[in-house]
Amino acid sequence: KILLLDEPLSALDRKLRDAMQRELKRLHQETGVTFVFVTHDQEEAYAMSDRIAVFQNGNIVQIGSPREIYRAPASRFVAGFLAGNNILSAQTDGAQLDLFGIRVPMPAAYDRTRHGDGGITVWVRPEDITLGDVAPGAVSFSVTVADVSFVGTSERVTVITADGQELSVLAPSAIARELTPGSTATCALLPSAIGFLARE
Repeated sequence: KILLLDEPLSALDRKLRDAMQRELKRLHQETGVTFVFVTHDQEEAYAMSDRIAVFQNGNIVQIGSPREIYRAPASRFVAGFLAGNNILSAQTDGAQLDLFGIRVPMPAAYDRTRHGDGGITVWVRPEDITLGDVAPGAVSFSVTVADVSFVGTSERVTVITADGQELSVLAPSAIARELTPGSTATCALLPSAIGFLARE
């Protein structure tokens, strides 16, 4: 048996939607029926699913667990649509990565056969970029703050890198509240946080 649920919670407020998500998950566990849950809400897809199928123009472009989709998007479309990543241009000679005008040790995820060399496309999660603090092994780079937006538990800071690329960074309010548009700041990330997109 299969139960198709086509955006059943889209008209509900956040509190009621969260309660109904829990109820639907309980019913699924009790009945053992396969639920096909259609949604355009990325957070809802992560919360409700054992497996996610991402569609583009009517075709499935990736199937995986929520964690797999979140941490290993298969294409630029998936990385931008479902995972909310920063999609960035970089250069590589196969040994090192040139990103934001700085040299970065090549992450283990790089596969020259799949990702190519020369001009390539990489992705970085907003929460994997830090403002101010530079962890051991991380690379740091200067940015210009473009915008600071309060999003509840943290602040979304939009910054511009030295090579003109826009980055979205999730930062604690204690750090972000000190920033203003036009000011400069230092960002950092671990090379292992950089993901690569296969050439299309």
